[in-house]
Amino acid sequence: MKKKLELQTIIVLLCVLTIAGAWIGIQITKDSLGVWSERAEIHFTTPDLLGLGPRSQLQCAGAVVGHVRKVTPSIGPDGQAHFALVAGVKRDYAQWRFVPVGIVKAGVVQSALVPSSITLETSSAPDAIEARNPKSGTPPTLTLQKEKPKNDMNAIVDQYVKLGNQIDSTIRQFTEPQNGRAKSVLQELAEAVPAAASSLQNVESVTTNLKVQVAEDGKIDQTLTSLNASLGRLQTLTDELTKTVGTVNGKMDTSLKKVNTLLDETTSTVNTLQTKMEGFGGTFVGRMLVGKPSETASLGPSPTPKKAR
Repeated sequence: MKKKLELQTIIVLLCVLTIAGAWIGIQITKDSLGVWSERAEIHFTTPDLLGLGPRSQLQCAGAVVGHVRKVTPSIGPDGQAHFALVAGVKRDYAQWRFVPVGIVKAGVVQSALVPSSITLETSSAPDAIEARNPKSGTPPTLTLQKEKPKNDMNAIVDQYVKLGNQIDSTIRQFTEPQNGRAKSVLQELAEAVPAAASSLQNVESVTTNLKVQVAEDGKIDQTLTSLNASLGRLQTLTDELTKTVGTVNGKMDTSLKKVNTLLDETTSTVNTLQTKMEGFGGTFVGRMLVGKPSETASLGPSPTPKKAR
């Protein structure tokens, strides 16, 4: 009987330890969204999500100061899409003051595991904002801007076009009459120096070839047109990748919501089981499991019946 009670006690202890371990695991999983480690919050609003999603990083001075916790889409009064983002800030950076504008760094290739990030800059200006715990007041709301590309391809193309126009203008000064003259500079030189006529013809041929290169619809223009077409295709590819990332982020968000729902149900089940375990100790079976003798056991042995005469 004693060995049986000891075995039952061991089984109960193992069940309690298993439940406690499951509860601790659930709490650790919940904190993956920074519920406890990133209590201070900063809110953002933007008409374009720009590839952001849950777990997108908040960066400042090269350090990860927090993560995006929640993204809520909506349709504004103007009929356009709007997004509200809730980002948690780590305890170590909760006292930092930031410029009231977030810069979104969006790469050409993104994924659900590596979404875009938000860059914040520190500031000592009067309008600088500071992350706040929602229990202490309403967190500040910032706007988001897309990071400007470091190399603007359109500007480079414009520079090449301007250079081509300058070259063309310079060539015309030698090949066409200028300032009301009847002949061009090359023609005048050819007439003034007959001995150098052949050389000037070579120069004129080279000049003509150069003019063909930089003229309208010339090779430079064709190259620039091809470059613009390539840039258009690259932009189309970027838009498609952004749409794909948005779709994947939406599915990931739906999956995370389902996981959170399952975690909440598991927590409720654990709490219910814990309540039942607390009431189980006062029952007869509970006293048997913890080794307390029943009241009937203290009455002593039953009297031996007398023998009949």
